[in-house]
Amino acid sequence: MKKTLLSLIVCVLSCAGIGVQAQHPLFLQDNYYQKRMVKVFKSLNDHKLDKAAKYWEDIKNKSLKDKDIDPNVEISKQLFPLWQLSECMMMNIKDGRGKSTQCLPYDPWGAYNLLRTCYRDTYDIASADLFFADDHSLKMTVADIKSGIERNLVDTVRKIGTEDAYDQLIEVLFDCKDLPTLKDERELVAYNGVKYSLELDKCQGYLDKYSDHNKSHFMVIEWKRDSLAYEQVDSTSASCLRYMELYPRSSYYTAVEQQLHHCAFNEMDTTVEACKQYLDKYPESRFVYRVQQMELDYAYRDARSKNTVGSYLDFVTKYPDSDYAEEAKKLMQQNFSQHYFNNRVSRTELYCYCNAVNPIDGIRDNHVRALFENLLWMPTSTIMNNCDGLTGEVSVTTSTLTSENVEELIFNQQGLLIRHTNRATGQSDDYSYDFDSNFGFKLTNKTDSHGKLVSYITKWNDDGSLAEIRGSDNSRIVYLDSEEFYKKITHYKGSSVIKTDCYDDKYRLVKTILPNNVTIEYGYNPQGDVISMMKIQGTNVTDQSSFDYDYEENVETGRHWVTKTQFDDTRILQTKVRHFYQTTARLQSDNRIKYEIDWDFDKEPTIVTDKNLLRN
Repeated sequence: MKKTLLSLIVCVLSCAGIGVQAQHPLFLQDNYYQKRMVKVFKSLNDHKLDKAAKYWEDIKNKSLKDKDIDPNVEISKQLFPLWQLSECMMMNIKDGRGKSTQCLPYDPWGAYNLLRTCYRDTYDIASADLFFADDHSLKMTVADIKSGIERNLVDTVRKIGTEDAYDQLIEVLFDCKDLPTLKDERELVAYNGVKYSLELDKCQGYLDKYSDHNKSHFMVIEWKRDSLAYEQVDSTSASCLRYMELYPRSSYYTAVEQQLHHCAFNEMDTTVEACKQYLDKYPESRFVYRVQQMELDYAYRDARSKNTVGSYLDFVTKYPDSDYAEEAKKLMQQNFSQHYFNNRVSRTELYCYCNAVNPIDGIRDNHVRALFENLLWMPTSTIMNNCDGLTGEVSVTTSTLTSENVEELIFNQQGLLIRHTNRATGQSDDYSYDFDSNFGFKLTNKTDSHGKLVSYITKWNDDGSLAEIRGSDNSRIVYLDSEEFYKKITHYKGSSVIKTDCYDDKYRLVKTILPNNVTIEYGYNPQGDVISMMKIQGTNVTDQSSFDYDYEENVETGRHWVTKTQFDDTRILQTKVRHFYQTTARLQSDNRIKYEIDWDFDKEPTIVTDKNLLRN
């Protein structure tokens, strides 16, 4: 009998891929432990737990006496997994307990967790099944024990009927065939618990957990979640944006988006930049037209607040078709004229504007240009006094073979002479000026060092250009334009013509016509300096001179001479040495400086160094 049982066990284990050397001693013979374990399982099948516990006690007592069993190792480990499987069955049975202290308490969860340890190695499960197969009276397998525990757990969870209970069950089940059904049941329990809830977090929790379950349930809870979240949206753009970010598929999305447009509109700062940001973020907003109008209002308000040519120019450039455009242009023109056409304007400012790289489009600047031109053509200007347009304090030392004379000239900020002193004669003349609100600066008086006063009256043409300056000393200066020259200036004493000076468009004296059919012609170098002078009587050249220069160059004033030598074919006739103090930009040059102008007038014009722009 024993040999037959052993042969059967070896055969089965061999088929299962289990080596004979790995078999537990319990299966090697029809021994005491095998018989007692059979009785344990039969008692458990009959729900006679006290009896099963007594057989456990017998096995433990026997193991203490048996030399083949190691007394230092727990019997449960030596008889693994049969001992654990019997414990699982005892913990899974509610009834049949007596007074035995060996009976384990009813604990299906503990039973299942213990069962999981048995399933860690397929060899152990196969060994246990061989044990059950050896005794036909048992009529069970490990799978039967497992199914019984699982049924008990499932029945318990279904009676409890909570999502937490299902969670606990599904977490421990590892290969239960009913696992998909249990998951569906759990989803239904969760759905029924959430569908009437007013808690947003619970709805979101359901959606996070069951996104791949019942689609109709998911849509219901999703709508409910969106509804609860919508009720929590307050009247701030941040709240609306957060809702739209979290719930992009919500049926309330459009309503929240419209609310966002309204909230953002109410939160806007009263600035142009805020309007631009709104229009950029919400181009589909129903407030777009209002914001566009607000942007215009704020932009025009800012332009009016600055009240500069630059502010109005910026507005007209950015909003050329606005309702404010025409008014802004008028204010720009008015501001431009007020800035330049007043008695505080300097000739440097006028010069910079007239030589600007980018003059203002749409500005009627003829008035200002006429003001600038009138300053240059005035008999006391830095141009007319041979100072090349350089202003400030000028010292001119003239030396000939027989004499030396020093002249000192002081020009005001308009480039007009206010004092002329001749050191050789001791004569000093002071000049005073006034400002005509329609035509600009005018010479009013000259007072010499003896107190003699000469007063002047100025007349202008309709275009604002100089027409005539008449002095109380019977002098008169008449200005004419001609086809041959840019400007002809005739000087009278009473009714007699003293001379007529002819200038080109660079303010250079090119010819002087004297009485008695005498003319003087001048030649110039590229810097605008005289290099030749020829005196002609009728058709005969009566006198001829050449000029040579020593220069200095300044980034602000340009290149100008400091020493001028006049000579004929045989000798030096005259030498002039100039010193300038506090000078400004030179006018009389083919390479006049070009400027970038800040039309807000809050800083000095910037000199342009691009040589292409410097060419006239």
